[in-house]
Amino acid sequence: MDEAVTLPGTPPMVAAARAYVAALLAGTPRADDATLITSELATNAVAHTPSGTEGEFTVRVESKCADGWCRISVEDQGTIGWSRAAVGDEDAESGRGLAIVAALADRSGHRRSPQGTVAWAELIWAS
Repeated sequence: MDEAVTLPGTPPMVAAARAYVAALLAGTPRADDATLITSELATNAVAHTPSGTEGEFTVRVESKCADGWCRISVEDQGTIGWSRAAVGDEDAESGRGLAIVAALADRSGHRRSPQGTVAWAELIWAS
């Protein structure tokens, strides 16, 4: 399976991205992890890139469910500038998204694309 959806870069579309991934991966052992990862990556796209100022972002799910593998990616209209810096203020309301993605994913990263940046995470489960 290789499915993608492009959404407007508005905060309500983060929930739409979550629902999209949850529906595609329903019944897989890591569906909840995939949904949370999608939420974090989509939130970053909307909050920290030009995608969130009248732009858009694309969520892609590649999966070989029978092989116990999926990759979730979010492409935004931003520049590479993401880091996995340590969380600073424990009381801050933000700043933990990429740490959450790294903790849940078996592999994660980001790369440049012609449109901006693609952040991705892979999940593996016993098939």
